[in-house]
Amino acid sequence: MKKQPSDKFLSLNEFIKIHPDGFDSFTIHYQGVKYKHPMDYFLEHEVTVYAKHSSADISIPVDLVKMTEFGQDFNAPVLIENTEYYSNYKISHSIEGIKIIIGNSVSFLYLKDNKKAIFNIKFRGTLSQRIKDTEFIIALLKNKYFSIEGDNPHNFNLGTVEETIDFNEKIEDYDNYLEYLNDKCL
Repeated sequence: MKKQPSDKFLSLNEFIKIHPDGFDSFTIHYQGVKYKHPMDYFLEHEVTVYAKHSSADISIPVDLVKMTEFGQDFNAPVLIENTEYYSNYKISHSIEGIKIIIGNSVSFLYLKDNKKAIFNIKFRGTLSQRIKDTEFIIALLKNKYFSIEGDNPHNFNLGTVEETIDFNEKIEDYDNYLEYLNDKCL
């Protein structure tokens, strides 16, 4: 707040009038001791966005925003049984928890303060991406884990629902779907 001499914010249009060349960067700031991770603070509070231009030695407040989600991309191999299925993955942070997104179709949502993940499959992408995702899903259902960079296997279970799911039947369903997709490639 010490950076803000008043409650007035410049709109982006006003900022561009002052600096017609545009801006060099936007920043947000975190101050808080009770939060272990700044991301938690950003998701739970409105934060001020500052714009900076190289000709101005100050950051100018331009907007007040409430973040609902933000993500990070990581370049690291995603493996099952030493087979690399992907060379990268994404992590999305939200008030709900942390979501690991693998490929175009697979995600694991780790709810806050809960060690179980919600496993979600929603096919997206091109035909070749769907084939790759289906191969990953089949391997995942057979092995019930994946690892990133070969470290710390991410075991997953479906909670009490696991008892009612016939994994062999699901694997067979995805094998049939994979065969269907491969036929479309021909």
